[in-house]
Amino acid sequence: MQQAIIKPFNQRLATPLTPLWHEVYQAGDEIIILFEAEAMLINGERYQNSYAWFFTMQHGKVSRVRAVLDLHAFDRVMAIELEDK
Repeated sequence: MQQAIIKPFNQRLATPLTPLWHEVYQAGDEIIILFEAEAMLINGERYQNSYAWFFTMQHGKVSRVRAVLDLHAFDRVMAIELEDK
């Protein structure tokens, strides 16, 4: 996932992604984190998105992570052309 999604996404950010946490819920081994995040993009536009991350814990460690976000906003970031270096 790091090479396929996170690295290409981060290459299009001019500033680090800044989260604004809203809520954290826990029920047994399930943890849900609701937050928004924003950053400036390399094309000068601002990225904003809302997220819900679902963590499943086993023996004190994360065993599964699922993320829900606005894919239209994410796709707009990924459509930015990168300059060859």
